[in-house]
Amino acid sequence: MHNKVLLLVSSLTSDAVQEKEQRRARSLLEAKGTVFEEIDGADPAMTEKRNQLFGLGHTARYPQFFIEREDGKVTYVGGWEEVEAMNECSDMPVEILRANPQIQTFDMVFAHVQRRKRRTVSAVPVASS
Repeated sequence: MHNKVLLLVSSLTSDAVQEKEQRRARSLLEAKGTVFEEIDGADPAMTEKRNQLFGLGHTARYPQFFIEREDGKVTYVGGWEEVEAMNECSDMPVEILRANPQIQTFDMVFAHVQRRKRRTVSAVPVASS
């Protein structure tokens, strides 16, 4: 499984809400252990890629989430509000999710993307010899 998440952001935003949403997007992906590539839409070297992604998305607002499959096909997932809602839906009881298959959760949508291996941290101190 080599699908990866593309996170489209802008380093040149003056919109405080947008900046906050970009920080929260990064934090969510990191907290979930999701491997992602951040694409700065303000970088002139990324203009072509940004325009390609804008063409797939439904908005020109940052941040935007995409999944790039192994074969290179890119799928639009949503903006911050959509992905935040998916994350919140992850806490719904399983019975509700089964009865409402149209509800998308973060774990369902991002099920086939690369994840970082989690390190196990022991709370018990290790005795030194």
